[in-house]
Amino acid sequence: MKPDPAIAIPSINRSKDTDWLTDFRARIVNLKVPKIVAAIDERLRELGEHDLRVAIAKPLDDLTLVGRVEEAVRVSEEFLKYKHGRRVPTSRTKSMIVRWGHTEVVRRAVVNMNMSSDLELLAKYDRLDFAYEQIILDFPSEFETAVADKARANLCRLNAGVQADT
Repeated sequence: MKPDPAIAIPSINRSKDTDWLTDFRARIVNLKVPKIVAAIDERLRELGEHDLRVAIAKPLDDLTLVGRVEEAVRVSEEFLKYKHGRRVPTSRTKSMIVRWGHTEVVRRAVVNMNMSSDLELLAKYDRLDFAYEQIILDFPSEFETAVADKARANLCRLNAGVQADT
């Protein structure tokens, strides 16, 4: 028997139980009730977005450069978890940190790319404090002037892109 959208959708929209929503979706996906499936998908997206915002909430102030980079890596893992629906470790970044150190990883990421990874996401979620570019600007004595100039240029490019989108 097909569930009634008039009853199911309000329940879906109130639910915070991702396991129930996922199970319900699996049971009804072949019943040709696209409005209910779409409502479940949207609710799961909303709950995932909420979980992401909680996970990347503002940490303690006055982190060192190492602390900021470690937090940036953690936030990046949260973005990957949100995108893929499961924990995805940033093993490559962590191994580079072991090999070269926090400062060098940040420097290389900014120098070698137009913008560091996740820069747009960090801006969207108001967490540019964990962008490698911002870390460079906040710890200028740790980086060469040319690296700081590149970081500043990347952030300007991001801001120009955001203004063009509005």
